[in-house]
Amino acid sequence: MSADTPELRRLRLERDLFRRLLELGDRDDLRPFLDDALALIVEITGARRGYLELDGTSFFIARGFTDAELPAVRREISTGIVAEALATGRTISTASAVDDPRFAAQQSVQAARIQAVLCAPIAAAGGPTLGVVYVQGRAGQGAFPEEDREHAELFARHLAPLADRLLAREDDAARRDHTAELRARLEVEGLAGTSRALAEVFR
Repeated sequence: MSADTPELRRLRLERDLFRRLLELGDRDDLRPFLDDALALIVEITGARRGYLELDGTSFFIARGFTDAELPAVRREISTGIVAEALATGRTISTASAVDDPRFAAQQSVQAARIQAVLCAPIAAAGGPTLGVVYVQGRAGQGAFPEEDREHAELFARHLAPLADRLLAREDDAARRDHTAELRARLEVEGLAGTSRALAEVFR
């Protein structure tokens, strides 16, 4: 029986990552999809905290934060690192954000005493940046290993078309007039809105 070499362990991890990404591709609801996706990358990197957002939307998911911290989660991460990854389309990695000259002056970094961070843009090859996956804190000292960076980038690339598909579905649902059929039967011209909630009121 062959020895369990680091290369073999790496291949198994990547196989499991691909398998679980394929499973995520079957999801239809955006929030549970993002939650499962973030749980996957936090597990793979061994990060203490994770954050995933889709740019230009109100969708974000966080892991590793207490209930009290969740309402102010963006104060507990480095929004400057997130902004740089979104602007440049490149992965940001630092062993200690609080000591990194690029980020040390940021209030969020100093307030939360942020150490190791890995932040990868969610984008397909040559496509627009849809958001970021951000992991923070690790058991060991120093930066996240290069292997974790590769896995985060691989994850973000494969997540992009799935997230894009779900965002398109959300946009279509948001534009749809859920009240049209009911408006045709009721005299409600003075009421504005097209949401499912208003349709329920009309019913």
